[in-house]
Amino acid sequence: MGKRKRAAASTDPADVIREYMEKEKKRSQRGKKIALLLLAVILVGCGGYWLYDQVIRPANEYAQAESFLQEGKLQEAYDLYSGLNGYQDSTSKMKEIEHQLQSGDLQGAQPGDVITFGSYKQDKGGTTKKEIQWVVLDQEGSRLLLVSRYALNCHPYHSSYTPVTWEDCELRRWLNEDFLNEAFDEEQKKQIVPVDLTNCDNPEFGTDGGEDTQDMVFILDVEEVERYFPTETSREVENTVYAMHQGAYLGSYNSNTSWWLRLPGESGDHTAFISSGGRLNLMGLQVDDGCGGVRPALWIDTEK
Repeated sequence: MGKRKRAAASTDPADVIREYMEKEKKRSQRGKKIALLLLAVILVGCGGYWLYDQVIRPANEYAQAESFLQEGKLQEAYDLYSGLNGYQDSTSKMKEIEHQLQSGDLQGAQPGDVITFGSYKQDKGGTTKKEIQWVVLDQEGSRLLLVSRYALNCHPYHSSYTPVTWEDCELRRWLNEDFLNEAFDEEQKKQIVPVDLTNCDNPEFGTDGGEDTQDMVFILDVEEVERYFPTETSREVENTVYAMHQGAYLGSYNSNTSWWLRLPGESGDHTAFISSGGRLNLMGLQVDDGCGGVRPALWIDTEK
């Protein structure tokens, strides 16, 4: 049998170019098929990940959190809910658990204990709220008197240098409006007890303390400080990072701050305070001084 002879390659430039173009077209078509196949694989992979991350994982973690909640494992349930970024009703479940955890701490609290209640900005930039730590000062049945463990902010006693009493000062308005609304949710506000306050005259200078008031949030007066903080050391207090960066006073020899009292100073345009070293200063600072630390105080009812 004779061998089939291979056709001689054309030397015509047009044929050479045409053959080359046909080969490149075939290569291009193969490349497109491969690219489309790879794209399909990628899309399937991404779709599978999205399905897991957005549907399967949250559903599984939510179900596990619900199981923990039914078993009474509140902290474990809270940790799972907090990672769900608002999935279903996870945010409201977190708030419910927060109240349960806080209620348990509050009901067993005794004078001298440190507890948490509410939340307030405490980082440098004021972008992150953290639970407020409170020192329990007194107990009357189900009611507790609390004062913040740290100076939470700095704020003038009043906005201008003029004689003013607690009744009319800017700090009172700020505590009972701005701070109250920012630090506590509606359920926590129901636990805060409005109290009738006696606003005493300055015991050394006789400066008029003004009319008595009723407040949800207040600051301590001299009698309360002497009763609950009998020594200078016990009166020393540090700023939160937020208060420090807001301009709160810092002591020369320590990191403590001064803090306002609900008491006029040597005159109506001054207000008494506790120094960074824990000393009671009845002469006072000018009411418009913006560096005074604020330690909010309040009464709460643990059975509400």
